[in-house]
Amino acid sequence: MKPDKIYIQDWLELHPYDSPQKTDYYYLTVCNQVNEAFTEFGDLLFKEDKVNNGKKLACVLVTWFEDLVSDVGIWKAFIKRHHKMYNKYLPFYDMDDYFDG
Repeated sequence: MKPDKIYIQDWLELHPYDSPQKTDYYYLTVCNQVNEAFTEFGDLLFKEDKVNNGKKLACVLVTWFEDLVSDVGIWKAFIKRHHKMYNKYLPFYDMDDYFDG
């Protein structure tokens, strides 16, 4: 089964601007590739609404990738703030060691 395509509007919902930038089209391509990979494992990943949940997860994962590649620092800011508030770097994980980056 071919997954529903992710469109630029879906991608831009996770961004603070309304008009796409040149790089957004590259990341949109990556989103669709990730989403396609999810269709192979959709039954394992999602119990309900496989189509929309797969699209959303693909976009969220690729925005994280975008943040790392562009070095915007959203992830770094999140873990720094989370550590300050809860004295651990990541939510839901108890870790003895965390290696930044």
